[in-house]
Amino acid sequence: MYGTTEQRLASFLFLDTLALPPETFTVVRLQAPGILALSRDKGLFDGPFDPRLGKPLVKTATLLLQERTDLLFAFVGRAEISLLLEMTTHRDRRSPWALVAATASLASARLSLQLGEPVAFEPGIYLLPGGELVEEYFAWQQETTRRAALAEHCQQALLAKGVDRDAAHRNVQGATSEELIAALTEHRVDVAQIPSWQKDGSGIYRRRDPAGGLPTLLVDPELPTGEGLRHLLRQFL
Repeated sequence: MYGTTEQRLASFLFLDTLALPPETFTVVRLQAPGILALSRDKGLFDGPFDPRLGKPLVKTATLLLQERTDLLFAFVGRAEISLLLEMTTHRDRRSPWALVAATASLASARLSLQLGEPVAFEPGIYLLPGGELVEEYFAWQQETTRRAALAEHCQQALLAKGVDRDAAHRNVQGATSEELIAALTEHRVDVAQIPSWQKDGSGIYRRRDPAGGLPTLLVDPELPTGEGLRHLLRQFL
C-alpha cells in the first residue's frame, strides 16, 4: 500500500519530473537578504560590507567548493553567492529543484553556524545556453556588487554628517555608479581606497598546478574586472 501511494503521489511532486538540460551552463544564485537585516534591524554589524560578514560569506562559498567537485567557480558579492557548475551535472540529468534545495540548505547551515544567527539563502537557478551568457552573468554580478559598495559607502558618509538613515537611503537610491563616485568625491572619500573585495567581489576557484599536481583551491579577494574577469571565466567554460 505504502509503495503504491508513494508512486501515485510522486507524480504530483513539484518540479521533480524536470531535469537539467544537457549542454547548458548552470549557475545557482544564493541571495541572503537576512544578512542585511542583521545590520539594519539588529545592528550586529557595520553594514553589509563589515568584514565580519564578508569573511563568513567567502568561507561558506569555499566550503561548498571543497565539498562539491562539480562546482567550478564561486563569486561572492554583497550578501550573495553565485556558483558555476560543470557540465557533468547536466549530463547526469539532475533535478534543478533538488540541486537548488541541497545547495541552499547546505550554504544556509554553514553561514548560520559561522554567524551565530539564523540566515537562509534564497536560491535561484540560471540555465545559460552559451559561454558568453555565463561571462555576461558574472560581469553583471560584479557591476551590481560595485554599485552596491559605492552606495553603501555613500550612505555611511551621509550618516557621518548627521543625515538620518532613511534620507541617506533615498539619496543614493537609483543613482548610477558614476553619480555615486561623484558624490563620494564630494564627501572626500577616495574610491580607490575601498577594498577590492567590496567593489569587485571575491572569487573562489581551483587553480591548476603547472607541474601537473592536484589543483588547489584559491580564494581571490582581488578579482580582475571587465575583460580580465571574462578571460578568467573562460578556463572553466
